[in-house]
Amino acid sequence: MEATHVALWEAVRAGLILRSETAYIFLHDRIQEAAYALMAEGERAMEHLRIGRLLAARTRADELEEHIFEIVNQFDRGVALITRQDEREQVAELNLIAGKRAKAATAYASALQYFNRWSRPAGGERMGAALPAHLRPRAQPGRV
Repeated sequence: MEATHVALWEAVRAGLILRSETAYIFLHDRIQEAAYALMAEGERAMEHLRIGRLLAARTRADELEEHIFEIVNQFDRGVALITRQDEREQVAELNLIAGKRAKAATAYASALQYFNRWSRPAGGERMGAALPAHLRPRAQPGRV
């Protein structure tokens, strides 16, 4: 952690980021966007996946729904890099939770996106039978 403080000290001193007890925060969206643009595309996906993993690991079960959109949005930006089946299933389940929460808030377009990611969690590859039974899409009577 000390290396992080040393590496970011100049940015803190220049007023570009703010240091809190647990995190560093960009003081303006444009600064964050500029820093993001400096990253290579492959690095971005890896960072999103790393952040998604950290958020998922550090979020208590009773706080999951409160932070679900932050978590799945990070995972979804790095989903192409996920190779382990158990992690793909975890991301699918998180997208299902996010879809249900978005639907309950009448954010139907967002809910549809989360449900689509739930049923196709690896960048468009249909999971189908690869998902555990409790995560598989169910056929709707009267729907094709």
